[in-house]
Amino acid sequence: MAVLILTSISTRLGRKRKEHLGTAESSRGRKASQVAANLGVAALVSSGVAQSWQINQGWLGLANLGPSAVFTVGLAALCEAAADTVSSELGQLLNKPRMITTLREAEPGTDGAISYGGTMAGVVAAGVVALVGSAALRADRTVFAVSWVGGIFGLLFDSVLGATLERRGWLNNDAVNFLSSASAAAFALAALSVLTHTNMLH
Repeated sequence: MAVLILTSISTRLGRKRKEHLGTAESSRGRKASQVAANLGVAALVSSGVAQSWQINQGWLGLANLGPSAVFTVGLAALCEAAADTVSSELGQLLNKPRMITTLREAEPGTDGAISYGGTMAGVVAAGVVALVGSAALRADRTVFAVSWVGGIFGLLFDSVLGATLERRGWLNNDAVNFLSSASAAAFALAALSVLTHTNMLH
């Protein structure tokens, strides 16, 4: 619900200006492929099938964190999905964007272009989703921090993919969104593994 509310509000804000820029979302809403690309990783990780991964948490080095480890990975993917949409929708209204790879100014809606205002809005959105998700799980600060930072990592990774592979035509936007949410999940998994390993050494 937090993801839906944040993305819906950010999509509707400044719609007339976005239409003028030619960057507004279709009035028909998002396509199924867009929804799957943004939420597919979180859905797969958090599904009943994915719960079998808990059996292998000892192999992944997550045994000490308990069942919430799997959901932390999924939560990071949700944080990235919210951050990506909010930063894209609000960024084009706040500042002149710059390419993440060269820092040169770019037109709003350019693949791989980011703005300070849009990035900060994405960071806040990721934090809100991480907070809501952690509260729903009754989890500790580790779950909150890992999922939040994972979402931010995925947000930046999305821009790098957009500026490189998407601009070259090697990936479309749906593929970029899926890989970006997957990168957020992978970051969270790696972070949890490192934290657990460190605690075991202590």
